[in-house]
Amino acid sequence: MNGLWGRVQAEVEAREGRRGLSPYDLLELPRAQRTLFRRLLKERTITLTDAATELAQSEEEAVRTLGVLVDKTYLVEFEKKGQKCYKILLARKEGKELPCNIWDDLSGKLGG
Repeated sequence: MNGLWGRVQAEVEAREGRRGLSPYDLLELPRAQRTLFRRLLKERTITLTDAATELAQSEEEAVRTLGVLVDKTYLVEFEKKGQKCYKILLARKEGKELPCNIWDDLSGKLGG
């Protein structure tokens, strides 16, 4: 499945059960990979060729490096115009739980 719907399906599948990259994960990566992710944060997607250049690796080495990052759910791999591309998958921000007695808390703060 190629084209727009193929990319949408790949994105949906990538997000199911995956956690994505958190700021803490970024700090633990080697310098070259952090540089790659900074570029991805600006540009959103990158081709395999550009990623290999950014990582200072051959394309074969970059495929292995990027494969590990895909397995860790930090990247999503997809194909665009016959070229392998990668997109960053950021971790969702954890929601805060509301207290059970929220109305009591609010009325207390509002002086009611």
